[in-house]
Amino acid sequence: MIAKVVIDTCTSGHQGIYCSLIVMDTLPDHDERIREKILLLMVPLFALAGLLRSFIDYHYDAKTSAFIPGVYAVISLASLLIFSWHKNFNVFRTTQLAVK
Repeated sequence: MIAKVVIDTCTSGHQGIYCSLIVMDTLPDHDERIREKILLLMVPLFALAGLLRSFIDYHYDAKTSAFIPGVYAVISLASLLIFSWHKNFNVFRTTQLAVK
């Protein structure tokens, strides 16, 4: 999404009023887009690894140990689904940081 921010400032001085107009693009820079794509790639992989670990632990009767990676996987996949609906990356990133 391309957005433009327009800042209009006026100042008065000895010789009159001076106005300036500043137009800035608010596109995310290239590094930020790469970070977003990497996080979106890593989250499902880590969630699947958590589910696999949870199933293995549960199979060997370590039910308490299976709980932590299972909950992590469910929360990660839920936040990924919410991100796919709302497209709010800041909420998605905050959720992932809070879970880890």
